[in-house]
Amino acid sequence: MPTLAAEIVTSGTEILLGDIVDTNAAWIAQQLREAGVNLYYKTTVGDNEPQLRGVITLRMTRTDVIIVTRRLGPP
Repeated sequence: MPTLAAEIVTSGTEILLGDIVDTNAAWIAQQLREAGVNLYYKTTVGDNEPQLRGVITLRMTRTDVIIVTRRLGPP
């Protein structure tokens, strides 16, 4: 079975501006590694629908799996 290629897209202006640390993407990256999935990119985009749509559209052309996350859990 071929190895999957994954990307993580995190949405949140508070993450983009450094108001909170993106611990979700770090945890997801560890889980992907343990599952044998190659993670090639992590991207953060602000809370702007056109920009988020553009990021996801580009990612769809170059990867097998896109995980989109938002601020969840403790700050």
